[in-house]
Amino acid sequence: MFRTIIIVLTAGIAASPAAAASFDCKRAKLPAEIAICSDPTLSAEDDELAHEYSPLIRSAPPDAAKTIKDEQKAWLGDRNACGSDMQCIMGSYRERLQRFGEWRSEIASASRATDAQSADPTAPTIDPNAPTIGPAAPDQTAPEGDTTGDPD
Repeated sequence: MFRTIIIVLTAGIAASPAAAASFDCKRAKLPAEIAICSDPTLSAEDDELAHEYSPLIRSAPPDAAKTIKDEQKAWLGDRNACGSDMQCIMGSYRERLQRFGEWRSEIASASRATDAQSADPTAPTIDPNAPTIGPAAPDQTAPEGDTTGDPD
């Protein structure tokens, strides 16, 4: 019986959000951080954002990575300005995740453009406006016995 109680308590502690993905909940001091740590939905949003942030930074060119980091610092200020307002915090996370999606699209487009430019600069290209050449006309051969090639 005692063993069952210990297992249930351990499972309950493990299921509670002990840490959000981007920070240690034991050190949470700001009202927004405390709200995130106390709410499983907000904690899950924080977890998703943290899991998307690092790959986004790694895939971005250096100038874009710097911009994303600067935006992230500003976003943290905005999120923290929500205080303990859970709806405000949730809206903040959703907007930031949407912005990450925009960044991923921009980075992918830039990558495709770079790949197309670096494919093979010596490869021949076809001008889509170039005139086309029709099928070759059938050979006109001289009639049998005529070796001059003159049809008359």
